[in-house]
Amino acid sequence: MVTRMANDYPFIYLKKGKFVVLGVLNCMENMAFKKSIQLTTHRENMMGSSLARFFDCNLCFNDDVEQRAFFDYTLYDIKKGWLKTIEQTDDYFTESLEGRLCLELYTLDKTNKRLGKLHYSKADKFLFVLNKAKQIIILDRIILKNFIARLADTGDLLTTTPDDHQAWKAKHDTLPTTCALLPIDECLHQDPKSRVINFTELQLLNYDQLRKQNDN
Repeated sequence: MVTRMANDYPFIYLKKGKFVVLGVLNCMENMAFKKSIQLTTHRENMMGSSLARFFDCNLCFNDDVEQRAFFDYTLYDIKKGWLKTIEQTDDYFTESLEGRLCLELYTLDKTNKRLGKLHYSKADKFLFVLNKAKQIIILDRIILKNFIARLADTGDLLTTTPDDHQAWKAKHDTLPTTCALLPIDECLHQDPKSRVINFTELQLLNYDQLRKQNDN
């Protein structure tokens, strides 16, 4: 996390020509960040466990700090001989399968544009949790990446980037991103092995309680 400069703080006291920065502001930001990480971990734990139960397979979470960015957890079945690494993303806007998926292309800061999740993830599958629709979508990462590349080549790729980067960071406690907006029906058509599963089938209870308060 980048520490803000003194003149970025909303509350500063000027006393005898010196700035006295309230350390409690940094503390509150750190606490919010830790809370966000905890909620993300809880969501992955709940979803991974539900998927393992649904597919009647084993589950292994990615606890390797150096590998954590590449995928979240693994579903596998030794007897049947299959293994899939999963990258999970929560969506709080899409209301039905007639909507669009949002997938991170780039992460932005003041001076750089870094490759986003689509490019650095090594997961076999992207899992999108449509919280409003109470459904999940599982798509092959390579198929999705190639689909996006084709849309970009033909000029048909729709993207979104926040206008005010500082406001985004303050609200979401993350760097702003450029994301691809992909029609769900076309994504499902591209991947013959795609899956759509509803929360009831997964026996997901109280999943919405693990939502970050600023995810809206």
